[in-house]
Amino acid sequence: MADRLSISHPSPGSIETTMVPPDHPERKISAAYCPLGWIGKPEEVAALAHFLASPDSAYLTGQVITLDGGMTAGFTGRAIELAVG
Repeated sequence: MADRLSISHPSPGSIETTMVPPDHPERKISAAYCPLGWIGKPEEVAALAHFLASPDSAYLTGQVITLDGGMTAGFTGRAIELAVG
């Protein structure tokens, strides 16, 4: 067995990037799908990656950590309201 080999990684949901302009309507709909009510930021993914690379995660291995503000935990009706007007 490898000496202290740890294989875990983040699985991000919607994250703010320059691929979708800030004023694009899809951002509002994506945020509405999220129970927390906002789209994730690159810094939030980076913070998780930093934790996974740190000694603090030494006992954590074999995990896919979903970082999506609760999107996969449950659907919110706000997205439907925004989509249909």
